[in-house]
Amino acid sequence: GCSIVLLDEEGMDYEDFRLLDERITNQIIPIFDKIFLLGKFQKNYLKKNRTNYREEKFIISGNPRFDLLDKKFTKLFKDKAEKIKRKHKDFILFATDNKLSNNINTREHVYNNYKSRIPDIKQLFEYGDKLFIENIRLIKKIYKNTDFNIVVRPHPEENKNKYEDSLKDFKDRVRVVYEDSSIYWVFASSCVIVNH
Repeated sequence: GCSIVLLDEEGMDYEDFRLLDERITNQIIPIFDKIFLLGKFQKNYLKKNRTNYREEKFIISGNPRFDLLDKKFTKLFKDKAEKIKRKHKDFILFATDNKLSNNINTREHVYNNYKSRIPDIKQLFEYGDKLFIENIRLIKKIYKNTDFNIVVRPHPEENKNKYEDSLKDFKDRVRVVYEDSSIYWVFASSCVIVNH
């Protein structure tokens, strides 16, 4: 007797719709009573590219993940952001997204999990390995050339220990944390870097 709805947190691409193709397929559409979409680009794409598209099933709703960042809601994040700022002072937030090559699981597990969905997975491992090295190099350079504290916040699927090991000599001003929503950390930071 329940309705089954989809509000996909990962299908937010705007240009190539690769995630949309992986996540909202002809096979899954019949499962859901309603499918909520970020915007008209996604809806138009699905309308053109799904043989079982039914207008009444798809709703353009935006996404709370973005809508809550409207200025009128920022007070929701203020107290927690202030607490973070008191603890970490003026800091640069270095947000990483290297979940394929620096995953909490083994590379074999990641490969087996993603190989059917990501045809160029091996190239992405190579890219991710280089990215990790370059990000560590960049963090050290920022450390040496500024007085800011640096908070490295890995993606939830990443192995944070690898960052801690690589940055252990910089503990006085570099911290690797994964706590709470990234939104609080963004509001608390002086600057955000996402190098990807």
